[in-house]
Amino acid sequence: MKKYKIISIGMAAILLFTAALPGTVNATEENAGAKQAATADQSMAEVNNKNEIVYAKLAADGNIDGVYVVNHFEVEQGGSITDYGDYQSVQNLSESEPIEQNEDAVSFRAQEGDFYYQGNLKARDLPWIVEIGYELDGSDVSPQDLAGKSGEMEIHIRTKQNTAVNSAFYDHYMMQITLTMATDKSSNISAPGATVAYAGNNTILSYTVMPKKNADFRVKADINDFTMSGIELSGIPFSMSVELPDLDGMLGDFNKLPEAIADLNDGVEKLSEGTKGLKKGADELKNGSGGFREGLSKLQKNSSQITGASSQIKEALTTISAALKNSSGGADMGDLAQLPPALKELSQGLKGISGGLNELKNGYALAYTGLDKAMHNIPEDAITQDRIATQFPDANDSQRQLLNQLYTSYMAGQAVKGVYNQVKQAFASVAPTIENVNANLDKISGSLDEISNKMNSSMSGTDVTAQLEQLSKGLTELSGQYSQFDQGLRQYMNGVGKLSDGYKQFDSGLSEFADGVGNLNNGVSDLHDGTARLHEETSKLPEKVQEEVDKLMEDYGVSDFEAISFVSPKNTNTGLVQFVLKCEGIKRTEVETAEPDEVSQNETVWDRFVALFKKD
Repeated sequence: MKKYKIISIGMAAILLFTAALPGTVNATEENAGAKQAATADQSMAEVNNKNEIVYAKLAADGNIDGVYVVNHFEVEQGGSITDYGDYQSVQNLSESEPIEQNEDAVSFRAQEGDFYYQGNLKARDLPWIVEIGYELDGSDVSPQDLAGKSGEMEIHIRTKQNTAVNSAFYDHYMMQITLTMATDKSSNISAPGATVAYAGNNTILSYTVMPKKNADFRVKADINDFTMSGIELSGIPFSMSVELPDLDGMLGDFNKLPEAIADLNDGVEKLSEGTKGLKKGADELKNGSGGFREGLSKLQKNSSQITGASSQIKEALTTISAALKNSSGGADMGDLAQLPPALKELSQGLKGISGGLNELKNGYALAYTGLDKAMHNIPEDAITQDRIATQFPDANDSQRQLLNQLYTSYMAGQAVKGVYNQVKQAFASVAPTIENVNANLDKISGSLDEISNKMNSSMSGTDVTAQLEQLSKGLTELSGQYSQFDQGLRQYMNGVGKLSDGYKQFDSGLSEFADGVGNLNNGVSDLHDGTARLHEETSKLPEKVQEEVDKLMEDYGVSDFEAISFVSPKNTNTGLVQFVLKCEGIKRTEVETAEPDEVSQNETVWDRFVALFKKD
């Protein structure tokens, strides 16, 4: 790749000025120059580099008015040079000798040193199409009509590729767009994307357009009696002297990020497994509590039947006992014959109650065992918000919200377990109480069976009166014992009713707790899915960073760009091609008084060269 060289206008001017000084060459030197010229006629010049500066004059709206090229040759050894370009006309800027032009071939002789000539192109094409629009107070306005106006102004600058020109310039050249606005003519300037500088009473706005990119900029300002110098655009080969940071060290830091995310993913996975186990336990707790609640509710519903049946038995025993006590020795044997079957029926009723209570006890025991197991499975680890904050210091907002939900569910579980531990003794006493009641019922039922059997045997005996007295005495004792039993049974069933009513609220809280744990488990599962995807996407982050850096260097690297001539592909050894575009300024139209052209006839080469760089 050729090394680009930016030509200093000052140095070129000094060289030209020195070359153009009159009276510095004597006759002897002229003779020597003639001999060198004669020798040069027979040889081609040796040129180190050829540079092209492309100048274009644009209208204020971006349309091209004319394009010319200043060709600069760095001549190592003088001689003949043939250059190429589709020029309408050419002009020697270094010497007064004319240049020969034959179609697209431009021939001339050059001495050692720098040689310049200007070529005015026939075509008015540039690598970029420039479009500039103007608005005043929200309405489109031509740049000519904008001069001297006041109001809210907007300038819209756009550039795009000109496909009629070799794309190498659009693909490898950076464009700089510069606006100069007088501070006494414009204020409240808004120029997004611009670099702003101040020089005297001027505000200078500079935009940079990268290779392969189009410009689309807007400048807004409040103007007063507006005028503005022409917008300038320049294009130069893009070069980026950037010392990249230590990618190995930076990528080493990036390697820590996937590792940290992997650790986070592992932690969330364990958390997910824990919440799954917690959900399973909560579901078991909910189901066990539901069964326990149903058992208590069923016992409460049957309470009236149990107490009613017990009351009937108590009343029957009292009635029988009173009847026997008040009966005389001549009691009606027919009535007595009905007593044993009645006692048998009472015994069977008690056995039925005992069987129902025994069935209830078995169901209750199963539900209580499940409830107690589920309560026992609730962990008792001391978890605090400070501990959570220490374990997850880098958690984001959503993760912190999820952790707060987890902590809330944990505290709810601990509260449920605390309440359960307080009432556990009452739950545990239900089954033994039922067993005690059943034992008393079985004892009373057995006594009734025994009395019934003895009465049947007494009916066939001779000493009926004595046996009736004994029977009356036994039934009286049994009636008194049963009254105490009936009273205890009623107290027990009232306690069961209160326990059932209270447990409904407890069970409702357990259900909410289980539902909350279920939602928490779903949230942690979603979090695990997210961290798993994050882990997968970041596992190759260093490689992706390296790929993006390489891609960026490919997009903006110039190592593969070989400078080419803008004016003709026939030109070789081209070193640098630059573009300088100047738009017409916005200024008031003034009538100029024609003055005699006193110096046109005496214009020197230096005057013509300086005229190239004069601004409007």
